[in-house]
Amino acid sequence: MNRPQLLKYLRQLGEAGHQGFTWRYELHDDCHLAVVGREAGRADDEWDASLRGAVLDIDFDEARKAYDVGISPKTLVGSSRHVLYRADKWTDAIFAMAFFQKMQMNCVGQGALAPV
Repeated sequence: MNRPQLLKYLRQLGEAGHQGFTWRYELHDDCHLAVVGREAGRADDEWDASLRGAVLDIDFDEARKAYDVGISPKTLVGSSRHVLYRADKWTDAIFAMAFFQKMQMNCVGQGALAPV
């Protein structure tokens, strides 16, 4: 799966969202993922994270009854975990995480994306 295909599917997942949350994604050539998280009735949360060396995980948010796919920088002290995607079902979270992992695996060298 190539970069445009990965982004297409991630954008579709992000637009569907979970309980009023939606996400928009852009992947820059330096393997930085720009994310805009939106919750109904609140200001947008905009941030970016390097996929290179980051830790991806899934955590269950008990309060929201949702599965959060998160990213944490591996080497930055004091950096916090950001939610990349929130899902009602574990299987949806696994599906989304697989796309983020595929993007991460394609990051090679000094910021270039590997062809797929």
